[in-house]
Amino acid sequence: MHASRRRSRSVYGATTVLLSAVLLGLSAGAADADEGSVPGHVYVLMNNLFGENSSTTIASCWMVLTNNRHLAYTSDADSHAISGHRVHANGTNSLVDPAGVTGTTRGDTLALSVWPAISEIPFRRRASQMRGLTYRRSRWVAGALVVMLGAGPAVVPAWAQADGRAGQPFSTLQNLTGQLDAALSDPSLFGVAVGLSVRSAETGDLLYDHNGEVHLPAASIQKLLTSAAALAQLGPDYRFHTSVLVLTEPTGEVVSGDLYLRGTGDPTLLPSRYDELATAVAARGVHEVRGSLVADDTWFDANRLGTDWSQQDENFAYAAPVSALSVSPDADFNTGSVQVDIAPGVAVGAPADVGLTPPTSAMRVDNRITTGAPGSARQLSAVREHGTDRIVVAGTMPLDGRPAHPLRSVSDPTTYAADVFRSALTRHDVKVLGQIRSGATPSGAFELAGMDSIPLRDLMVPFLKLSNNEIAEILVKAMGRSDAGEGSWDAGLRVVRRYVATSGVDPEHVQLVDGSGLSTSNLVAPDAVTALLVAVQGEPWFDAWYAALPIAGESEHLVGGTLADRMVGTAAASNLHGKSGSLSATSALSGYVTTAAGERLVFSLVENGFIGSPPKVIEDAVAVTLAELSDRSSRSVPWRARSLETTLGRPG
Repeated sequence: MHASRRRSRSVYGATTVLLSAVLLGLSAGAADADEGSVPGHVYVLMNNLFGENSSTTIASCWMVLTNNRHLAYTSDADSHAISGHRVHANGTNSLVDPAGVTGTTRGDTLALSVWPAISEIPFRRRASQMRGLTYRRSRWVAGALVVMLGAGPAVVPAWAQADGRAGQPFSTLQNLTGQLDAALSDPSLFGVAVGLSVRSAETGDLLYDHNGEVHLPAASIQKLLTSAAALAQLGPDYRFHTSVLVLTEPTGEVVSGDLYLRGTGDPTLLPSRYDELATAVAARGVHEVRGSLVADDTWFDANRLGTDWSQQDENFAYAAPVSALSVSPDADFNTGSVQVDIAPGVAVGAPADVGLTPPTSAMRVDNRITTGAPGSARQLSAVREHGTDRIVVAGTMPLDGRPAHPLRSVSDPTTYAADVFRSALTRHDVKVLGQIRSGATPSGAFELAGMDSIPLRDLMVPFLKLSNNEIAEILVKAMGRSDAGEGSWDAGLRVVRRYVATSGVDPEHVQLVDGSGLSTSNLVAPDAVTALLVAVQGEPWFDAWYAALPIAGESEHLVGGTLADRMVGTAAASNLHGKSGSLSATSALSGYVTTAAGERLVFSLVENGFIGSPPKVIEDAVAVTLAELSDRSSRSVPWRARSLETTLGRPG
């Protein structure tokens, strides 16, 4: 067995050397020819070696090197990805791959000896075939691969163009599968479960499917489902209402009983809006409340944290407790959190200046930060201790350091809201003699003051553009309250599942435990996501929802959102409307992209189980490839057999 392998390696190793020498000659001889002629020579050479009609035919065989990032081997004719290797620069004209790929440049052609690395690929796969190539033939093919550099735009597939600026749109439906297969064969995805589904938005036809039926953690692409269901259930004109109520009419300037602050989940309640409510109370002539200030958050249930939310996330604004009554410290509506303001102290060695925005007695700060010498390192931490209202800030702040403003979740958003409102009342000469407490507003109470939120269609912008988890969870509970009179996750998620089912998605392909995707127990199949993206185009509110999705490459905060710095300068920039998602080992990108031919496509790509940096470059490359597609899909490409090797993260 080992001797056979050595003989085989010697044969295809020698073949590689021969091909390298031949191609160097071909390249030199083609100096006066059109750039596009070199791939033609490769085509003839490969067909002469393997036979034009054999299963190992490789037409226009490319091994592509782009920006020292990727090597990929693709077949234009068979649309098959064979393998890929990461390459690192090692000197001016020398390239070295840790797996054994080496070579030096000569003019426009770089010949590499690739067999030692490629020969390992079949051993790492459970299947004995590579998309129809037998194990033995695939090793021969791998041993014959060559690099063609500078041979014109067609030599570099769109997916491998890391910055997207090189080349012209050339993707076609004929080679789309090969290009996407090649992208998903990137070595960074080895061992990663990957699912990708692409459909025509116009017909719903499936154009590409790789493990599209596999259930993967949804991460924040789950907000696509939550937001669509909310618009369908609540309506685009839905507004949250916050009110101040009393049981009896004020007598002169006095409310003899309690003052009730009742919320319904408004995530846009900035401190300034509580100030508006206090202004309205004062305008009614009230200057004294002899009872308590009662915070009523009973519109939602008392369950504050979602299923399976990690304790390590509890400290951060994106995992803030959910309440029907809370405060947003900023215009991004990070409701349920407080801003910790940290600035240098008055002198070296003095405590740093630490405060909260908005100011509140509902949270305590333990300041352990000292002021360091000018130019010294800035080392800061701000941690809310588990299950408490105490935020510990520690570290050093240089005397000339810039202030820091991290957001931290609060322990009790309802009390926090009441405290901020009480401070606003005090500023408007309305004194509350009693304490703050929680409770339900009695029936028969009447409204002294009230205010509405912005309509839901407008709330979609910060929700989706900024991937706001708190808004997602509030909408789930609001849907439950609207549908079943119960502001809970269970009731609200029943609405989402029902809506998804009416949109052509099998509910068995989604598992929902919250609205934001923060829990790793949320599961979704990419095919289900693309089916939903096709279906929602028929909704009357679709245009507003589509506009609220982040737009790739658009730098403005509430336009590009979470995609502002991605795909800049590519065919997907100012084109792709989509939703990204990130968890500790999950990354995703789903949405709409218009091709060079003017056809809108929908896609959903999810990767789960990666170690290290998330594969955002691959996600972007897939999106750019779709944006560069130069022909329209009058019908779907024949459906590909789905791979069962999900743990490999490679096409089957």
